[in-house]
Amino acid sequence: MAGKADQKVSSINFSHRHCISILDSIEDGFFESDLQGNIIFSNLALCRILNYPREELLGLNYKRFMDETNAKRISQTFYMVLQTCKPAIFDYTIYRKDGSERIVATSVAPIMACDGSVTGFRGIVRDITKKRRTQWALINSERNLKERVNYLNLLIENMNELFYTYDNNARITFINKKSNEITGYSPEKMIGRSLLEFVPDEYKEMVWQGIRSRLDKGEPGSYETPIYHKDGSTRIIKLNTSSIVVDGNITGGMVLAEDITVRKQAEAVLQNTIKELKETQNVLREREKLSIIGQMAAGMAHEIKNPLTAVRGFAQLLAQKCNDNQVLAQYAGIIIEEVDRANKVLSDFLQLARPKPSVLARECVGDLVEETLAIVSPQAFLSNISVNYKPDQDLPQCMIDRNQIKQVLLNLCYNAIEAMPGGGVIDVEVGYLPKNNEVFINIKDTGCGIPSDQMENLGVPFFSTKATGTGLGLSISYAIVAAHKGRIEVISREGVGTLFRIFLPC
Repeated sequence: MAGKADQKVSSINFSHRHCISILDSIEDGFFESDLQGNIIFSNLALCRILNYPREELLGLNYKRFMDETNAKRISQTFYMVLQTCKPAIFDYTIYRKDGSERIVATSVAPIMACDGSVTGFRGIVRDITKKRRTQWALINSERNLKERVNYLNLLIENMNELFYTYDNNARITFINKKSNEITGYSPEKMIGRSLLEFVPDEYKEMVWQGIRSRLDKGEPGSYETPIYHKDGSTRIIKLNTSSIVVDGNITGGMVLAEDITVRKQAEAVLQNTIKELKETQNVLREREKLSIIGQMAAGMAHEIKNPLTAVRGFAQLLAQKCNDNQVLAQYAGIIIEEVDRANKVLSDFLQLARPKPSVLARECVGDLVEETLAIVSPQAFLSNISVNYKPDQDLPQCMIDRNQIKQVLLNLCYNAIEAMPGGGVIDVEVGYLPKNNEVFINIKDTGCGIPSDQMENLGVPFFSTKATGTGLGLSISYAIVAAHKGRIEVISREGVGTLFRIFLPC
C-alpha cells in the first residue's frame, strides 16, 4: 500500500511540475490569489511583467502594484466575480518593482472548491503597454491632424484671397467663400463648374494653355486675366498657380487669386493722368516758347505797322494820280487791300501778345448771344446756312467784358460758317449749370470736322485747319475766355461736325 501511495504522490508531483512548466512557457502572465488578493502562484511571464523574482512575488497583495484608484476599482471587480462566479476583464496601470509603469489587460475567474465554494481567484495578465500607447499615439495623431486640418480650413476660408483647386478636367473641386465676393457665386454653386466658364472668349486659350502646363508639366505659373462676375461686370484677378501631386502623379492644380480690379483701374487713371500731364507740359513749353517769340515779335510788328501806314498812304495818292491809267489804279488798289490785310494780321497778333485788360461788368450772356447772332445770321444766310438758337430765360448774369466775349462768339461763329462752304446748320444753345455755378454757350456746326491728331493744337497761335487762316482768332478766343477764368471745350468728328462749348463762371 505504501508503494502505491508513494507512486501516486510522485505522479501528482510530476503533474504539478508539468503544469508549472506549461504555465511558465506561455507569454501572458498567470496568477492565483486567495480571497484577500494575496498572490499564491505566478508564472515567469507575470514575474517579467512586474519585474519581481517569483519568490518575492508570492504572498504580495495586488494593491502593492497600483495606485489607490485602481486598487479600489479592482477590489470591486473581485467582489463582483466572487458574487456572480463569472469571469471579468478589465484594464489598469501597474507599477513595477523599479517604479516604471505598465498597462495590463486582466481576465479574472473564481477558483471553485469541490463543494462549489470560491476559495480564491486566478487570472491571465497581458502587457498591452505598447498597444495602448500606440493607440493613444494614433488617437493623438488623429486629433492633431484633425486640428491642423480644421485650422488650415479656417485659414483658407477666411483669407483675403480667392483659393480654389481643380481636377485634370479643369473643373473646380474646392473653393473658399471669397468666391461670393469675386464671382458672385457661393462655393456650393461653384463646385464642379469649369474654370473657362468665367473667362472671356479672347482669354480662354491663354488660360487653358496655362492649365495644361500645370497638369502636363507641373510647372507653377503667375498671370492676370479678367473674369465675369455674376452681375455681368468684369473683374481682373492675378493668379498664382501650382500643381497638386499625389504619389508622384499630378491630380489637379491649386490657385491663389487676388482681385486687382481696383488697382488696375487706379493704374490706368494714373497712366492717363501722367500722359495728360506730359501732354500739358509739352503744350505749356510750346506756348511758353511762342509767348517769348510773340513778345519779341510784337515789338517788331508794332514797328512794321509804321512803314505799312506810309505805304498805304502813298498807294492812295498813287491811285488818285492815276485815274487816267486803269492798270496803275488797279495795282494801287491791290496794294491798299494787301496792306489792310497785313494790318489786320498784325492787329490780331498784337492783341494776342499784348491783350487789353478786361473791363468786367454784370451782363446777361443770353442778350449778348442774340446780339451776336443778329450780326452773323445775314452772312450765314448768304452761305446757305441755317442758324438755330435755343435760349434760356433764367440765366444768371455773369461778370464779363462784353466786347471781348462778343469777339469770341463772332470768331467761333465765323469759323463755323467757313467750315461749311456747301451750306449746313449752326445750333447755338445757352444754359446754366448750378452745380458748378457757370453759364455755358454751345456753338455746333455740321461742317467737315477737325482731324483727331490736330485737336491738341487748337488755340496755338498760327495753327489753323484752314488754308488761308492764321489761327490767331481762336488763340485770342482761348486767351479771352481764360482771362475770364472760364474754359473752352471742343468735341469734333470728321465728316460730322464740331461743337465748341464755352463755360463762364457766374
